[in-house]
Amino acid sequence: QSVRQAIFQNYSDAAPIIILVDGNNIRNSFGFQSMSAVQLTEKISFWSRTVGESHEMSMPKPQIVCVWDGGQTRTSQRALSTLAGYSGPDGNADDLIVQCCSFLSSQIRSSTSIDHERQTVVVFTSDANLANRCLLQSMEDESSNIDFQIYHSIHLCLLLEDEGAVSNGLDIFAPDWEREERRTSVTELQSFVENTKEHHVEKPQDFMVRIGKWINGGLEGLKIGRVTKGGSILYTCQEEI
Repeated sequence: QSVRQAIFQNYSDAAPIIILVDGNNIRNSFGFQSMSAVQLTEKISFWSRTVGESHEMSMPKPQIVCVWDGGQTRTSQRALSTLAGYSGPDGNADDLIVQCCSFLSSQIRSSTSIDHERQTVVVFTSDANLANRCLLQSMEDESSNIDFQIYHSIHLCLLLEDEGAVSNGLDIFAPDWEREERRTSVTELQSFVENTKEHHVEKPQDFMVRIGKWINGGLEGLKIGRVTKGGSILYTCQEEI
């Protein structure tokens, strides 16, 4: 309950909540053998549409970007009520998530519609290195208008299960499964999305639209800002959509 409250405490219609999800990492937390990329997308989409319906506290529909390793190219596509981002064969989801953090910071800084609203950006991952990179990136782009929150994957699993028990397949200490299985599951997700396209009305405050256009446009305006002593790559982004 505390994680849910922390995520939604700064919500307003002018400043929607943006959630970045480490897709394969969340699958592993559920037990990848019983949770395909398609199934996770369906579960997250259902949660995003219904998150406020059964609770006394009025909650918004968060804007969720689920990032995956793989895909034939680095691209994105609307996946039910979420955005799916793909790293491409030569990239990885970790880099793309950190890059999205930089892009969102640049967008929020330049947005005139939410100048006086505090914007919440949430990252879900149990990858300690990725969590640290996102934290460093948020400090790199420090702004009083951005509330960066980073949570372990287990918290999203619990939210998706409505605070109930996580799937019996859960093993937080399990190593990553085979790379080929991850890539195959992402290919299945792309085919699924192509066959279940929905019409979406684009709104100016829809950051999923902005992120999607930016990824599909080649990450325009993104540059390496600096490399930390620990070897983490941080970015700067000047792109405005």
